[in-house]
Amino acid sequence: MIKCCSGRHVVRIAFVLIGTIGIGCAGPYGASLPENEEQARRWQESRAQLAKPDPIAMARLEPFVGQWDWTVKVWPFPESSPQEANGKATMEMVAGNRFLQIDYVEEGGVENWGTMFLGFDRGTSLYQLVSFGTTSSAMTVGWGVFDRNTWKWDFDVAFTDPMTRREAQVQLTVRRPRLDTQVWTAWRRHSQGHMVRWSETTFTKRESD
Repeated sequence: MIKCCSGRHVVRIAFVLIGTIGIGCAGPYGASLPENEEQARRWQESRAQLAKPDPIAMARLEPFVGQWDWTVKVWPFPESSPQEANGKATMEMVAGNRFLQIDYVEEGGVENWGTMFLGFDRGTSLYQLVSFGTTSSAMTVGWGVFDRNTWKWDFDVAFTDPMTRREAQVQLTVRRPRLDTQVWTAWRRHSQGHMVRWSETTFTKRESD
């Protein structure tokens, strides 16, 4: 499990997709604020360096750019049949290639749309993600790593459990089994301790792209 900032966040049940903003893990009380002119100069230099997009980390996200159709399956509880929904998504690089922005909308007359950001924090060497939309009044936030051997991202995502109203976590994996396909799978912990699949969203790139 990846440990970083904690806080109360809500993850949406039907669609666990997520993206990022450039926030640091130190937070307002853990930051190493400068105490003299020399430290202030070094602090500014370090911040400027870390503000540059990581070319290798962001290049891994370039294939995500384009127009996508998506289908999601959600298992409300382990033995249940999956509930399904589908929609469209647009993915593009923004802020000078610092973040991948994902705008999605569900089809079928359901008011379900939102925006996600995914990026790479050079300070912590972790991918970060954040998501917000019509299914929650809170943002979903996560931190993850990339495995070059399997070409897969693994995220720990914090959210507020609607039953206990306390912070809980799901694990999110992002895979690209083919150039025109992405699979985002969310896992949650069963009461007996093992992980069970919660939702799986498959993106298929439109032929026009």
